[in-house]
Amino acid sequence: MATHAMMPAYKVLYYGYLSTADKELYREPLELMYTKYHIKQAARASIKVVQEELNRKGMTPQGRERKKRVCQKLWHEETTTVLRLSIYMGVLAILKEYVMIFQGSQTLVHKLHDRQLELFLAFLACFVKAKHITQLSPRALREMVLEDHILLPSKEVYVGKDADTFRSQNPNHALLVPFLADVRKAYITTAVYLQKKLPLASPTLTALSALDPLLRGHSQATIQLNLFFLPYYHGERFNGRKHYGTLTLRLLRLSQVSFPTSKRFSAKQLQISPSMTDFSISNKENRL
Repeated sequence: MATHAMMPAYKVLYYGYLSTADKELYREPLELMYTKYHIKQAARASIKVVQEELNRKGMTPQGRERKKRVCQKLWHEETTTVLRLSIYMGVLAILKEYVMIFQGSQTLVHKLHDRQLELFLAFLACFVKAKHITQLSPRALREMVLEDHILLPSKEVYVGKDADTFRSQNPNHALLVPFLADVRKAYITTAVYLQKKLPLASPTLTALSALDPLLRGHSQATIQLNLFFLPYYHGERFNGRKHYGTLTLRLLRLSQVSFPTSKRFSAKQLQISPSMTDFSISNKENRL
């Protein structure tokens, strides 16, 4: 976003590194930009002095190559650069909201299942027809094959505000077709990666979502917690003794679990009261 906001300033700065022929070619666009931002003549003269100084500045071969590459993106390929920045700003905002869960001070493991599902659905909605994703279970979403017939047409794919404006105003532009093809390819590649990396159908995260205070007293919360605790109680051994792990012990204590005396029991015998409101994780053996 900062790069997009600074584009006019970058263009003015790197105008000084353009060749003489390119400066003449882009002189009019530069003047139009000065007019757009109400740059006065005195300021324009000062900017020109700085640009001429930059042009005289000695650089290493690597430095010249780097400046040439930046000038290429800012001036010669300006339209393509703006289109790509538009899609970056639009899509990265979706991903950032999910990443922020892990950077907060609060423990939100009980929100993780719902948040990652919301993330994946929001991402798919950018390029997949709604009717193919709204009624799917987490497991079905993870196993879904992104075939062409379920994808949105190019004119409807989400590309961000600036790119969408460009697409509507220039539907037949030569740069639009390859740009939209790259966007579709990037969407599919990223979606497949998310399907592989996100534990969308994780039984553990599904059970832990029952710890949400909003679900206190709900029958489904009790069922999920029973399903989560039973495997730990049924005979996991560690150094010759039954081992629950720090996380499990804390959850059991906070959940007010009553243990049966027999070694084998049914889910009905392990009664869990869904009355917990918060917990902390400190566990090396049972990382989530």
